[in-house]
Amino acid sequence: MKYHLKKGMFWTKNKDEIIFYYTNPYLRKGILSSDNTKLFNLLTLLSEPKTYDEICSNSPFAKQEELDETLAYLSSKGYISKTTGLFNKVHNRLRSFVDSIPNMNFEDYQKKIDSKHICIIGTGTAGSYVPESLIKLGLSKFTLIDPDIVEEHNLYAQNFSYLDLGEYKVYSLKKRYEQYYNNLFIKAELKHLKKYEDLKTHINLEKTDYLLLCADNNTLIVDVIENIFHEYPHIKIIIGGYAVFQQHCRLINNDNYKSVLNNIKKNVNTLKNLDKVLVENNGVIFDSLFSSLAISKIVFDDVLNINQSHIAKADFLKNTFFIGNELQNKMFEEYEDNPINKIFYDFPTNTKKQRWINEITDENIFDNNLLFKKELAPEEQIYLIQRTDKTNFNKLMYYQSTINSLLNTTRYPSLTKEVISELLLEYIEKHFDARQLKQAKSLLDDGFTNIKFSHFISRKPKTLKIGDKVFIHNIIDNNNISTFNSFIINVFKALLQLNGVENEYKHISFSLNNYLQFLNYFSDVNLVYNLQNFLVHEIVNNYSTFFITSEYEKYCYLENISAFAEEYDGHSKKRKLTETIKKNIDAHIPFSNYKYVNAINNNISEIINLIETTISILAVNRHEHV
Repeated sequence: MKYHLKKGMFWTKNKDEIIFYYTNPYLRKGILSSDNTKLFNLLTLLSEPKTYDEICSNSPFAKQEELDETLAYLSSKGYISKTTGLFNKVHNRLRSFVDSIPNMNFEDYQKKIDSKHICIIGTGTAGSYVPESLIKLGLSKFTLIDPDIVEEHNLYAQNFSYLDLGEYKVYSLKKRYEQYYNNLFIKAELKHLKKYEDLKTHINLEKTDYLLLCADNNTLIVDVIENIFHEYPHIKIIIGGYAVFQQHCRLINNDNYKSVLNNIKKNVNTLKNLDKVLVENNGVIFDSLFSSLAISKIVFDDVLNINQSHIAKADFLKNTFFIGNELQNKMFEEYEDNPINKIFYDFPTNTKKQRWINEITDENIFDNNLLFKKELAPEEQIYLIQRTDKTNFNKLMYYQSTINSLLNTTRYPSLTKEVISELLLEYIEKHFDARQLKQAKSLLDDGFTNIKFSHFISRKPKTLKIGDKVFIHNIIDNNNISTFNSFIINVFKALLQLNGVENEYKHISFSLNNYLQFLNYFSDVNLVYNLQNFLVHEIVNNYSTFFITSEYEKYCYLENISAFAEEYDGHSKKRKLTETIKKNIDAHIPFSNYKYVNAINNNISEIINLIETTISILAVNRHEHV
């Protein structure tokens, strides 16, 4: 018998303790001993297998009793292992991996897998890579079933090359692996299985431990699952398949097969009920390799009973990958619905989402387009019963042409997030308390505050509170000042959210108020002056749009659209009015723009002062330029 240290656990020593699992912060632990140097010398001695006599001959301990106690301690904790056989160098990496699992020994694992028999039905996209990964986990008994030959269209998704063209898939895999690996038993069957009885005829199910159903045949899968556990309750089935951009695997046993079978039947019936279908197999190497990984991990975990890995799935567009049990899967699905994912994966809106208003056209703009009334926020309920006040609307419309003509002649230098962040922290330190300054520093250091553009990422800035954390999503373009405006607004909004305020109307009003104060505080800074110009431009141009859209929604809710027509029909050309409302109205969320109207109304005095200051400076600059 030989003793050896489980070196894969990554051992190290410092002045105070011996640490193992050093590179894994979740498992990292320390050992405190009376003499760390002596103990580490013993571990070093055991880093290669040693008999007890060899250990005694080179022991760092003066007393035999001390050595025996230390060996017993290390063995009881699973830090060292005992083996009676020879070390197989081929298995060395696998040995190290298994031995690194807490309270696991490779010798125990090997005894379990030596007897396991794997039957794989279907050696195409999912099934062609699985044998190799299972072989490299130490399994050696396989039955491969598939009637097909290797064709050119298989090559870039399946585990075959041009040398395999025209050969039967199962024979190609059998020949390859028996040539490359010793001590394998691979039975290759050219069978087209249609039902469970076919499987019983050709396979010894009594001696089959894992049945991998990788064939694209729902009828066979349903029939096998429906019948096999009545006769062979010991069998574990793993099914694998793929949808568009997605791959999934599932372990099925005697305990869960009924519920799984019901779900499979529902999915099959859904497909059968489709009227007409045009589809082409789009499984690629991602599907193959994920299936190989997932199935191998499911088998590995089941053999060792270290995890109940029953479900595996991948989404190759959203980059979500999961292997775990049913409860973990439910939690994972909740995580997938997390609002943060709606930032990173901005896919087209579900067309089945309920509209509250008809699509606006030139023909129906002055008709009653209300479909149903959704619940409104308190601020929106007040807005409905208030008499329309166009004072601010008229004021900002008065400035609109002047601002637009002056800003059209102005160029702006580039900004950077770093410069704006420094100014923000300076302002927050002056106007907020120490706790909020600390929160702001954390926000600005967070990678979520500056997201580079990618294909599916949402373009809309958002500030989200998840639990006790707030994340800012803002795509910053150093040559687009408006992106910095939204970034600053979102930082102030985040500070309010972090302190327990959830009301969206308060968020926007508070953020705009602080942004106006921020601009005033740094009025002598040239870069801030450029921010000020763009903010003024956005307010005077967007307010009229948001105001008119909100008014239209208000009169729709009041079912008095004729009053809107009387008020705004002469405001602009009908087509332009239609385009404005159609572009800015949210068909699924009423009054989505009113929070901005409300915020501007609450800060109108400061905004008018800012506009007049801006016009004055721009006019002087333009005159000097001329």
